[in-house]
Amino acid sequence: MVTSVLMSVKERFAEAILGQSKRYELRRVRPRIAPGATVWLYATKPRGAVVGRFEAGEILSSSPAELWRAIGPHTGVTRKEFMAYFSGCDVAHAIEVKRPIRTDPQPLPDAGRAPQSYRFLTGGEVAGLATG
Repeated sequence: MVTSVLMSVKERFAEAILGQSKRYELRRVRPRIAPGATVWLYATKPRGAVVGRFEAGEILSSSPAELWRAIGPHTGVTRKEFMAYFSGCDVAHAIEVKRPIRTDPQPLPDAGRAPQSYRFLTGGEVAGLATG
């Protein structure tokens, strides 16, 4: 079953994902999404809009040092930023970004609130984003 999620990311990272220079989205907590899920990107304030989407690939999980060695150059951050983000974490997670697509900026579906990390979308919300 393919699901759709709305994921909050800083505008800098949304642009890097859509520009294909960031091939992994980093997370401190392993997201409950499977490969093939559609990830809609909500660029946080000041942009405050859904700006695109990608297909989730493999989710990698390992120590921050091991994850950096494996994918560091493809994360869109420096090693210092990477290690600072995962400070205090025994396990770091990265979602492989596949087939990113930029969309026209759209408000949150159904006038909803931005998720702190991510949230699952209903069929109606997905339809609104896909046609918006």
